Amino acid sequence: MNLKKIFLSLLAGFCLWGITNVTAQQWVEKMQDPNVNFYEVQKSFHEYWKDRPMERSKGYKQFKRWEYFMQPRVFPTGNRIDKASLWKSYQEIKRNKSTQALDIANWQFMGPTNPPSNGGDAGRINCIAFHPTNANIMYVGAPSGGLWKTVDGGSSWFSLTDHLPVIGVSSIVVDYNNPQNVYIATGDGDANDTYSIGVLKSTDGGQTWNTTGLSLNVTENRTINKIIQHPTDPNTLFAATSYGIFKTTDGGATWVKKTFSYVRDLIFKPGNPSVMYYTSNSAFYKSVNGGNTFQFVTISFNTSPNRIQMGVSEANPSYVYLLCGKSADNGYGGLYLSTDEGATFNLRSSTPNLMGWQVNGSDAGGQSWYDLAIAVDPMNANNVYIGGVNIWKSTNGGSSWGICAHWTGGNGNVPYVHADIHALAFATNKTTLYAGSDGGVYVTANAGGSWTMKSNGLSVAQMYKISCANTAPYTRILSGWQDNGSNLANTSTWSQVFGGDGMDCLVNYNNYNVFYISTPNGSFYRSNNSGQNFTSITSSITQSEEGNWVTPIKFHPTNPAILYAGYVNLWKSINSGDSWSKISNFASTDQIIALAVAPSDVNRIYVAKNNELEVTTDGGTTWTDRTVGLPSLAITDVMVHPTNPNKVWITLSGYTDGSKVFLSNDGGATWTNISGTLPNIPTNCIVYEKNSADGIYLGTDVGVYYKDNNLTDWVPFMNGLPNVVVNDLEIISQINEIRAGTYGRGLWKCPTYGVSAVNDIQKPTLKMEIFPNPVQNQLNLNFYEMVLEDAAIQVLDVQGKSIFSDKISTGFQSYSVDMSNQSDGTYIVNVITKSNSQSIKFIKGNSK
Repeated sequence: MNLKKIFLSLLAGFCLWGITNVTAQQWVEKMQDPNVNFYEVQKSFHEYWKDRPMERSKGYKQFKRWEYFMQPRVFPTGNRIDKASLWKSYQEIKRNKSTQALDIANWQFMGPTNPPSNGGDAGRINCIAFHPTNANIMYVGAPSGGLWKTVDGGSSWFSLTDHLPVIGVSSIVVDYNNPQNVYIATGDGDANDTYSIGVLKSTDGGQTWNTTGLSLNVTENRTINKIIQHPTDPNTLFAATSYGIFKTTDGGATWVKKTFSYVRDLIFKPGNPSVMYYTSNSAFYKSVNGGNTFQFVTISFNTSPNRIQMGVSEANPSYVYLLCGKSADNGYGGLYLSTDEGATFNLRSSTPNLMGWQVNGSDAGGQSWYDLAIAVDPMNANNVYIGGVNIWKSTNGGSSWGICAHWTGGNGNVPYVHADIHALAFATNKTTLYAGSDGGVYVTANAGGSWTMKSNGLSVAQMYKISCANTAPYTRILSGWQDNGSNLANTSTWSQVFGGDGMDCLVNYNNYNVFYISTPNGSFYRSNNSGQNFTSITSSITQSEEGNWVTPIKFHPTNPAILYAGYVNLWKSINSGDSWSKISNFASTDQIIALAVAPSDVNRIYVAKNNELEVTTDGGTTWTDRTVGLPSLAITDVMVHPTNPNKVWITLSGYTDGSKVFLSNDGGATWTNISGTLPNIPTNCIVYEKNSADGIYLGTDVGVYYKDNNLTDWVPFMNGLPNVVVNDLEIISQINEIRAGTYGRGLWKCPTYGVSAVNDIQKPTLKMEIFPNPVQNQLNLNFYEMVLEDAAIQVLDVQGKSIFSDKISTGFQSYSVDMSNQSDGTYIVNVITKSNSQSIKFIKGNSK
């Protein structure tokens, strides 16, 4: 049976449930307010959902993924992330690059470059902006993949912000007077999934960026929902934030606060910048003096709104539309129209439910707090497009509606556009309409009659987990994506094998045609034929226990028919998931975050819950708490040495400086902090390189770090990798390659540290070669086609300490250095003459 189709049918079926006697979803407002403690938001959410069916599509899943991202980073206090700490740590990383050991990594993008086939899409897009005179040049902002640009109308895209740290983009302004000036409001205004570092400005078309006066060094914990540019003074801009409206008159250098309350949307009256409008989540305000002051406008709303987006049209500047979400259930709260510059408003419609999932709007509810967009035709003010889950169109000012795009295609009767519309915008030519959704960019050139995907080259996949087959490292690469399912890569071809949200996944290491995928909270499925069909395998567990948003699953080290899955307790299957038994009875009701089975002793299993680490040495019969000695921070990953079951590493999230990685050599009885000089950013995952000197790699919120027994501290290993959240790392030992699944920039690969050191040979300036490499006992240098005079020879370890030096004045073409007494590891040989020099890295010992 095709469970992908069943999944979509079930999701649609969930949406038919009517909500009665509901109260406002206060958890939404609290989640969007960065000053509200995380645990207060969590409590409000659970209170709302305690007596309701768990509808993953009505805001439930958006909260759960926010919770998954935020909880480990704020544990245990619950105080929201100090986003300025991230920016400061990033600046420290940049400064340290000049003094730290050389970063020898060479990361390369693996994909997907284009959206996967078989119903796949690229990833979420928050906002769209256009070049003022060239309709083919446009920009889009992704919630965790940064800013992207196209110069061919969306046929191809390239990234402009890979060098910036883990940013989302929620609004873009392209200077109409000088298109080389581009402003971005960083962060994820719709779902708060990623960090914000304020408003950034580029003066070279997005190639380089600088902070502005509205940065998180002075405005921490602010959400910036929108920025707009004055239509006749290009140096004047306004920013709508969670703390009011800010204004700059000097191109962003300085900002003045004009209002003090939450601002959702902000817009000028077309043709008259003295008139401005803004909305909070529930009210409308107007200014007649260019934004110096705003007055509240009383509106008799049909139902209490939870979010209001505005639309205007130069075709009739007096028109102002208000698109409202409903506070009670996030459904359609109505479209209101003012024909007198916002002085008075009339309700145009409140039915059908334009925020729902059904093709005719017959269902209840929605997720208007998360996706709500409006665009008014600049040539005809009565033509209105709105986006929620789907896209609807009115040709009579909102009195009646027809659906023009549907999240499943409406059984073939409606054009398909991926669900959840975050942006609708008319291009410079005023006739072409673009939509930004959870799946990417779509465009219509015929007023919604048909839509075309424009996401090729838009590599913004938000990956949670990856799994690669060692026996087929390029033809079986599995990954789970937020919003865009579980996807399989076969060389450079990607295909979606299961819809919804994709989470943890596994490829059978003995038979790569067998693999496992999952959807949120621990619903796992197995395919025995490379993803053509799937069988549900964990319904017996989920009836009694719910897993984490990303529920961990692991293979037995030597028998892939044995599986371990972490929910509230640890569960084990000995028949590839056909049946399960519970092998723990933990007192804590927290869900398992990470687990690890010792490769050399399968009875030794480690399980992490928040800051708690439990271990069993008898296969789950008894468990021992091994938390003593660890800081009270959230554990994100656990790794066991391949031959020593007592040697275990754990990684920690949060912003406690110097507490990132801990090591135990006695099964968790005692712990040693090995964080060294790692930057103060969360660490998310850890992986061990076999046949190395205890080489370990860390995936963090800004890149990858490496350490082994030959290094006294961690070294950056991120050259070529975007500064993005790394959620998962995996080593393909057969080809000495490490891969990274990132949250917003897809899949990346790099030769492992030892191989990178061997390959990192600079271009010969002295025509020097060394051999062998790796070196066992003697390093040989040969200077072909030249004879050197007065040369200095020096060998350094990777920390820069000199272990050998010599100076030769007579002519020579070859030289040897005795390395027999040196430890295995990475070294650098320098040869310096009066006129030139050369440095080459080499390995002492095994390169694997």
